[in-house]
Amino acid sequence: MRTGNIKPLCVRMTYECKICSGRFTVNLPDGQFRMPKRCGADDDCENKSHFEILEGAKTTKLIDCRRMRMQDIQHNDVSTYNVFFTIFIKIFPHFASQNSS
Repeated sequence: MRTGNIKPLCVRMTYECKICSGRFTVNLPDGQFRMPKRCGADDDCENKSHFEILEGAKTTKLIDCRRMRMQDIQHNDVSTYNVFFTIFIKIFPHFASQNSS
């Protein structure tokens, strides 16, 4: 089992529309960053591509995340190992800051 460093994961990002100047927040439950497809501040705004990312906004939320890799290894003889499968896991806030042994 191997663990990586603790890194920030964005679960909510705030944007400002460069057309109507409205601010809106987009939830990113899987932590995958993506730009909005349309303005979320004003239903009448036609903007689909001109947004400013507001990383320092109070509504933007980052959490600690640590990636862990677990492998099922079978030892055949003195010098041969077979890896049967690998599982990648993302560990979130409380467990990410725990020491791994």
